[in-house]
Amino acid sequence: MPAGLSTDDAFAELDALPAPAGVDAALWSEMKSALADGLITGTQQTARRFASAPPQGAASRVLDLALTDDGGGNFSLTWGYRNGGDYDQNGTVGVADLTPLAQRFGNDASDPDSAAGVADGDGNGAVGISDVTPIAMNFGAVCASYRVQGLTSPGTWVDVGTVLLSAGTAGPERRVFSYVLGTPAHEFYRVVPLDGQGAGGTPSGVAPSSGAPPPNIVSAGPRSGMAGEYMSFSAVVEGAEPLSYVWDFGGGADPNGATVADPMVTLGAEGEYAVTLTVANATGSDSYSFTLGVTPPGTPPVVNSVSPSGGYSGSQINMAADVDGDEPLNYEWYFGGGATPNESSAATPTITLGEPGKYFCTLQVSNQWGYAPFYQFELWVYATGGTPVTITGVQPLEARSGRETVFSVTTTGNEPDYFLWDFGGGADPNIAYWETPSVVPGAVGTYDASVTVGNLYGPADVYEFTLTVVEDTGWPVDPVKLDWLESWYLPLPPLSSSARVFQTAEYRQWADELLALINAERTAAGVGAVAFEPHLEALGTAHCRHMATVGFFGHTNPQGMSPVDRLDCVNPPLYAFPGLTHGENIAAGQTSPEQVISEWMDSTMHRYNLLHAPWTHVGIGIYYNGSDSQGYKTYWATEFIQLQEDPNAHNWIEPGDTPP
Repeated sequence: MPAGLSTDDAFAELDALPAPAGVDAALWSEMKSALADGLITGTQQTARRFASAPPQGAASRVLDLALTDDGGGNFSLTWGYRNGGDYDQNGTVGVADLTPLAQRFGNDASDPDSAAGVADGDGNGAVGISDVTPIAMNFGAVCASYRVQGLTSPGTWVDVGTVLLSAGTAGPERRVFSYVLGTPAHEFYRVVPLDGQGAGGTPSGVAPSSGAPPPNIVSAGPRSGMAGEYMSFSAVVEGAEPLSYVWDFGGGADPNGATVADPMVTLGAEGEYAVTLTVANATGSDSYSFTLGVTPPGTPPVVNSVSPSGGYSGSQINMAADVDGDEPLNYEWYFGGGATPNESSAATPTITLGEPGKYFCTLQVSNQWGYAPFYQFELWVYATGGTPVTITGVQPLEARSGRETVFSVTTTGNEPDYFLWDFGGGADPNIAYWETPSVVPGAVGTYDASVTVGNLYGPADVYEFTLTVVEDTGWPVDPVKLDWLESWYLPLPPLSSSARVFQTAEYRQWADELLALINAERTAAGVGAVAFEPHLEALGTAHCRHMATVGFFGHTNPQGMSPVDRLDCVNPPLYAFPGLTHGENIAAGQTSPEQVISEWMDSTMHRYNLLHAPWTHVGIGIYYNGSDSQGYKTYWATEFIQLQEDPNAHNWIEPGDTPP
């Protein structure tokens, strides 16, 4: 892949990639759509470019590095190729890797070094649609060669040699590389993948030479705990990797044995137990014994709260914690850089507050019976010269059951930078931390709710309110949405009119022709046709009418309503959510359906919208204003949706309806 490949170039390459022989067209289209979705998510739909980089992460780490002797004292390193998502093993993760994935789709990948194993990017044992994700995640990763390095302990890794990608074995199975060392000059070896500019990626595992030191256990523990305590054991071990571990807890723990480096066990009855640890590697073994004392269970600490929550910059405050648990208690305070001292082991430390801001702090309390979970709290350091927040109101106080609703708060004082909503059990999610949360109200009823808002000029303000959840009649509660309905949608001609919602029969014919052109393009791309939906047609025409009359061009109208906001105004049936829920293309100034479809198909994002496979229904809006202030005169819109229930059996809001 050329360095700096643009998003548009990647989509163009993806569009042009032909289906491999014998691969089902629908499957190929699904795989291409999955990769397109992944690339869009990865770039946040901006004009970013994909920069090449060396292989990084667990999926690209060589794990099978081995040092072998030919029997005559000549040693060689061998390893298998790893570059997550590079299924054609050409050194670069790119669009072309979709081809071998499709060719091996559905194959058993239990052998990781087989052709199917190479394409099993997510490592679940089978080649499937989820293996498209590693291509998108590692897009642009380049492996041009491997650098062989050696280490003699103690010391640093030094370069031994380089192996080019072309030196590996060829074929669909995993590529294998080798490097002849002769007589090893180092105790340990590893390989590091390099990109075309020599930048290094994630190093491989370590392979010890025959002269690597045997294990030496320096220490192991812990040596005490209380009955019933669930705890971790570990050891400090010198020696060459890989190391094997065998623990024997002498009857003092469950399980009584373990073969991992850091076993988690539950301590048994009170008493003393002889614990033995044996560690081995390729050149020897070592054993270590110690006595484990199990004491009667006490009450470990629990931190309930911390106070105060903050103060003004430069002031001194005394911190305190409400803690349950048996004495004596040990304290470890950390103030996140917001105070001096920044750390303290006192039970009630006196601190001087630093620069204004919100600091994320922790308190760890322990005793001989255990540790309390880390208690996390926020320390607010307030600034002078400003005004704290005062909440004056919340909107709305009434919401419809089951209908997504956006809440907002009005305040006085300096600009807020902290929000905490609690809907009292009346919404999902019930807790939100942003300024205008979007939630789904629950059952009909009243709920005791609150919102907390703060800034850096004083303590946060708490505003309590009653949230009333009413039955969903289908009509929007938000006055902005209701005003949009009454101004632009409801005045349209009835759906049963001869020209439907359009100004003339010619525009109705244009809409039908554009629908046919859209479905022709979708059929050519191997995706299903979309069905005509008259309420979506009215929705698109209302938006066109709004743009042409007021004089703007965009997906978000002057009232701040997005396409999804407008869709929800007309009480649509259940549609796909979360994810890509609704697609809207708009155009202005074109004088024929053919011109509109041509320009949309020439635009990457408009084309993606037109050919998005999950869409089931569409409505096409057209509106003409000869005195348009922008000079476009004719406005066009398509409203795509993936419906999950029959639109004909649903009570939409229609043009001509009267609000309750």
